[in-house]
Formats: sequence, structure tokens, C-alpha cells
Amino acid sequence: MSLFSDNPIAMEEVIDDTRKTVEQETRWAYPIALKLYQDSHHLPIDWAVECLRIYLSEFKPSNITKLNKYIAQALDMEYRDGLTSSQCIKIANELCYLPEEGDNLEAAIARLWWAISNKQDSFHEAGRAIELLLPDKSNSLLFDLYLEAAVRIYKEYGIY
Repeated sequence: MSLFSDNPIAMEEVIDDTRKTVEQETRWAYPIALKLYQDSHHLPIDWAVECLRIYLSEFKPSNITKLNKYIAQALDMEYRDGLTSSQCIKIANELCYLPEEGDNLEAAIARLWWAISNKQDSFHEAGRAIELLLPDKSNSLLFDLYLEAAVRIYKEYGIY
């Protein structure tokens, strides 16, 4: 089966399927990121950025100070769109080699930067970043906020 089917699936169907399988699936964000990607390569990145905003509004991570620079750069669309792929990879690698023990937030931000660096394959890394921002799949509030963000981005920017 090809990555891009001639028979498009409605975003609502993708969301419903994801809700049903989230507990069994480790890659639950992948089908949504792929659906967004089918409309535009930047939509999975936009979704990951929005999920990062949601995550930061819900949680106050202890390591936020050292990550502020990387987060601010990722949230600034004008800044990130002006970078080359190798510059984005360098930022992602910096995050991977921070002195302290890594956590999901650092890994998610690194994955986001890898998605930005490779727009042709952005849905893989963007989806993984979002999954890392939901370490507890039983957190239905956070999960629902992420799904609502995907639908909002799809309706606002997607071609459907």
C-alpha cells in the first residue's frame, strides 16, 4: 500500500481510530501526523509545536530554564524557517548531549528539530515528539488537547 492513498480518509476517522488504539499503540500519533502531512509537510511540525505549547502550559518542568532557548527557537516560525537543515540537526544534537540525564521533554524537542530539518519526512519525527510529550497515555485530558489541536490545525490549514 502506498504512503499516500488515492482514497483519502477523513481526519475525524483517523482521530476516532487513534482514540480506540492509543493504549495498545506506541506510535499512536503517526497516523494523525501522516494525515496532516498529506496536506502539507509543515502541518505535522505545526501540530508538534502546538502540543509542546500545551505540554508547557500544563506542566512546569524543572529543567525548563536550560531548555528555554531551544523551545523559543522552535516556537518562532520565522526563525526556524530561516534555518538550514544542518543547522536544525545541530540544534537537535545539542539537546541530545546536554550534560544532565535526558528526559522526555528534551527528547521531544530534539525530535521536533529533526522534523524541522527534514520536511520531506517530517511526520515521523513530529509524531514521535508528540508521543514523548504524552508519557502517561492514561492522561486523557492532555491526550484530548493534543487531538483537538490536530483537528484545529487540519481544519485551519489543511486542504480537505
